[in-house]
Amino acid sequence: MIIAIHALHALGPNAMNLDENGFPKMMTLGDARRGRISSQAQKRSLRKWAEEQAPDNLGIRTVHLRNRLFLPRFREATPSGQYDEQEMDIIADRVVTAFAGQLKKDGKLAASVFTWPGEVELLVQRSIEQASDLLSDNKGKKTAAKIAHAVVNAKLAKSFSIAAFGRMTAALPEGNIDGAVAFSHAFTTHEVFLNVDNFTAIDDLTERDEASSFLLKDQPFLAASVFYRHFSIDTVILKDHLGNSKTIGETVRLIMEAFWHTAPSGGKQRSYKADDKPQFILATIGGDGNSRGSAFMAPVRDERDLLVNSIKRFDDAWRRSELMRRRPARETIYTATEYPEALEYLKETLVTGGYDELIANIESHLKD
Repeated sequence: MIIAIHALHALGPNAMNLDENGFPKMMTLGDARRGRISSQAQKRSLRKWAEEQAPDNLGIRTVHLRNRLFLPRFREATPSGQYDEQEMDIIADRVVTAFAGQLKKDGKLAASVFTWPGEVELLVQRSIEQASDLLSDNKGKKTAAKIAHAVVNAKLAKSFSIAAFGRMTAALPEGNIDGAVAFSHAFTTHEVFLNVDNFTAIDDLTERDEASSFLLKDQPFLAASVFYRHFSIDTVILKDHLGNSKTIGETVRLIMEAFWHTAPSGGKQRSYKADDKPQFILATIGGDGNSRGSAFMAPVRDERDLLVNSIKRFDDAWRRSELMRRRPARETIYTATEYPEALEYLKETLVTGGYDELIANIESHLKD
């Protein structure tokens, strides 16, 4: 089953997702420049919030696998004095390299790996079992490779973060995991222009005849914006990764709650506090889960109320799309919005209890 979420999210002045030069990310669509929030930025903020709520579901993205995860656990799990430091270094170097790729001189990985405690524990246990072969000049590297392959192919129950967002491992492609959650890049439904905020400070000890303020830096930002956001959850993949169907409903609720509560953490929120909640959310259950970003190929231009007009545009685009596609027989739609008067075609899908009722309805479908 695919659960898809479509949201329209109005924010005040913001710098939600910045490029390498400190400018808000942008794109061109239709004949207009749009603000953009990358899928990676959205996924990271959602993942970090969810992990704070459920620490047992931790996923770890790090270059410190050797020094801060593998070696401390290996030392703890082996009798004191069984291996000297040089031998443990040899084992760690061979196993971590086979599992996650090239190590630099300081023991950090050249590229980060995304893993979870259960996988690290299995890597350590397999290394303990085959430590003598790992220390052999002839068998060491081959043994490390066998251990790495065995660990990534083990049918382990995965943490929330891995199950939801998957991972890609360049060193060991068979360790790639397809995540159950897929995010589209968010973009504004309308044309946007960059503004510049001059960050200044006032000198508390200035004399009367001295300049009292000075420029700290310039920060480009977007004026008030309406973003179209979209993601989907594949419950079949989620069940396969989690290994327990009873946790699927809890995990879907965690994802939905995280989407409501989070914004990209690199978004200069201390300066702009663009933390409004989405004002329109539509969920489909059992459909194809496709994006409807094409509704905004032409920018919404009525600046008197960009949000309401964006909702109206989406409502009409949904109507038009159903002239081209046959709605799956089992697809169910629920809509929650602060602006029900903006709906026409989708009015029949409106829930009166807002986002909480929308989530409850999704959970009910999962139980069925």
